[in-house]
Amino acid sequence: MTATATATPASFIERVASVADHPDDDADLRVRKHALAVTAAGLVPATLGWVLIGYVIDRPLLSWGSALFALILVGSLSVLATTKAFTSVVRAVLFSGLVYVAVGHVALGGFVAGGASLVWGLVAPVSAVLYFDKRSSTRWFIGYALMVIGFVALDGQLQFFIPADSATAPVWLFAYNVLGPALIVLLLIRYVDGQRLQAQVQSHRLLHNMLPPSIADRLAGGERLIAEAHPSVSVLFADVVNFTGIAEAVPARDVLLTLNQLFSIFDRLAERHGLEKIKTMGDSYIAAAGAPVARDDHADAAVAMAIDMHREVERLAGLRRRTLSIRIGISSGPVTAGVIGRQKFAYDLWGDTVNVASRMEQFGLPGKIQVSESTRALLTSPYSWTERSVQVKGKGLMTTFVLDPADVRAARPMAMPELEPLRESPAEGLPSLAVS
Repeated sequence: MTATATATPASFIERVASVADHPDDDADLRVRKHALAVTAAGLVPATLGWVLIGYVIDRPLLSWGSALFALILVGSLSVLATTKAFTSVVRAVLFSGLVYVAVGHVALGGFVAGGASLVWGLVAPVSAVLYFDKRSSTRWFIGYALMVIGFVALDGQLQFFIPADSATAPVWLFAYNVLGPALIVLLLIRYVDGQRLQAQVQSHRLLHNMLPPSIADRLAGGERLIAEAHPSVSVLFADVVNFTGIAEAVPARDVLLTLNQLFSIFDRLAERHGLEKIKTMGDSYIAAAGAPVARDDHADAAVAMAIDMHREVERLAGLRRRTLSIRIGISSGPVTAGVIGRQKFAYDLWGDTVNVASRMEQFGLPGKIQVSESTRALLTSPYSWTERSVQVKGKGLMTTFVLDPADVRAARPMAMPELEPLRESPAEGLPSLAVS
């Protein structure tokens, strides 16, 4: 019950703030639109309070002016929600707000009995800082300052034509004029700061999704050049067999859908076995064990993930009623790792170990795992390996080791993500994802 009561005002504010959202808005414009909507909505009850004050102290001009400004605020929100025209609406709100403050000051009889009513005008230049650039916000402040100076100069004439009801402003009116604008500005700044913090959290989360957590934290801390040497890492390459034939025979949407589901499963397996996903290239999936965080059992972890990858591919193929297979190659050794790029960061690996792992996959067998001698030497698990000689371009004749995942006792299956149905063609259905 308490949670619901607490969430209701926040959800209401969020609905009001998002009335002008447009799919093409960038993050900065969206925050500024939200700030305008929240400010306008927050000023409505404050303005209605002035309607009541004008009635109590018998100042009809103050009441009617306040009621008119409340209608302008509501109308501005409506126009903003309908047209999404941020710049014209915010200028209209700020200008009408300064005019309203001037009218209210006149209606109260000037500085003597006005109770510092001009303080409400500060909302305009403070808000302008959020809505415009420095030059524009400065112009709004200058306009407000000129208004205040003008009323100071004309205060004697104002009191002569519109005499105040009392020699000094009531204490409650002075407090309302100080605390009211302060509260509006405080809520506005807190809302914008909350939006900024939320954007930072989303940015940090996105960075963690793109990069290893330790690397993402270093980038968030301001570090830009990240390069590390790792003496012992196992690199895994996986590739869908005959992907070119699949892409030619199956509609693009269904190919990408299946590939997305496949790689999503691999991501979960990488998390389960403690490997770091490096990247995907077309139908290839690349991961590493032992970087950026070193571990002694990196070879065992990479092979264990490879075994699960084959099993999950077989399960996905069964659920999809498609023939689907992958090749996996693994090699172990030293690598250089780091972050490249300035805008679209990418964590990557370089070195001969990476090249050999790629060759292990390229010259591997469908449905099997092929590892280099360096990986085989580090393994502690008692797998049944078949020795093989492979002629590799640039490497010559290499001794490799092949493992059939079917020979390894099945581990606990992983929960399969919900599958979006593939579309069938009007005739005989989609071609199968054939293996060459």
